[in-house]
Amino acid sequence: MLDQPDNISNCIGCLEFDTYDEQKMRTYLLDKVGLIHRCRSKLVKIMGLWWFKTMEDEEWNNTKNKMFQTKQGIHDMA
Repeated sequence: MLDQPDNISNCIGCLEFDTYDEQKMRTYLLDKVGLIHRCRSKLVKIMGLWWFKTMEDEEWNNTKNKMFQTKQGIHDMA
């Protein structure tokens, strides 16, 4: 995917949060991610180059439900 200078690699990170309302946090993050073009896009190959194509509303709604997953039973050491 590094065929163009704009196509940088993604980094995955882990965050630690205090106790929070999971549904409110999920809604907040999905709202913010939906404003970022590359997060709301899919990769398509056109004439040998990869491009980010914005998903239609229906496809985005189906995709965003899979984006954030919560692991049950994870807790701190206290």
